[in-house]
Amino acid sequence: MSVFQDRVIVITGAASGIGRGLARELGRRGAHLALIDIDESGLETTRGLLVDNHARGHLSLHVADIATEEATQEAVESVVQEHGRLDCLVNNAGISISAPFERISGPAFERVLRVNLLGAVHMCRYALPHLRHSRDARIVNISSEFAQLGFPGKSAYAASKGALLAFTNVLYAELHEAGIRVSLVIPPAVDTNLVRRSPGVGDPARLRREIQFLERKGMPVERAARLIVNGMESGRFRIRIGLFMRVLDLISRRYPALTHWLIARNQKRLGF
Repeated sequence: MSVFQDRVIVITGAASGIGRGLARELGRRGAHLALIDIDESGLETTRGLLVDNHARGHLSLHVADIATEEATQEAVESVVQEHGRLDCLVNNAGISISAPFERISGPAFERVLRVNLLGAVHMCRYALPHLRHSRDARIVNISSEFAQLGFPGKSAYAASKGALLAFTNVLYAELHEAGIRVSLVIPPAVDTNLVRRSPGVGDPARLRREIQFLERKGMPVERAARLIVNGMESGRFRIRIGLFMRVLDLISRRYPALTHWLIARNQKRLGF
């Protein structure tokens, strides 16, 4: 039996991509799910897939823009009112911009930070009082390989995920004695709608090449979700998905200058 059987799990960004994949995988494992996203139509699609997949737990949908603190607070209160408690928080919601830094406006850059970083901060702030009452509370933050790689065209996304990584490190230390498990997920490239929905502020041809790269090389969402949930069940702090991500994580942390020099010298060969 899964450790998530009958546990109440909140997933942000559950209307598509990895969030939807996590909802389906955790639903199969008997979890009660509270799904949060700004995209109501996408949430309804996720609901339909869970029903078709014979998810056994109770399911609730909550439409909210987690970039706004007030909306986040209301969403968490709605979850607790619906389910009576909160056992696990998965901060997955994210947006991206694929463009050189000089082409990204201030408001667009800030929007990425508000969703990817402050959305997780707001969720943790209002979920923690409830998580402290759980016998096996967990916080899972979905980061990115871009948090450690100075990849061209990803300044806003990398900044947000790098800050999320640092925030997660501190949460792990602060909540250790309270018995709340904190995990950081570092997934590989996954073919989701994240890049397709990027604001059109960059080079359309470059964006198209990135989408094509993900279609060819990206890990299928279903496999990524299964591996992430396996890591969540183990309770590990750093959950690196796939051999390539484990090697990349090790090299980028041990040889950061070399890693970024290689990226800078070979960015044209990377294709986007």
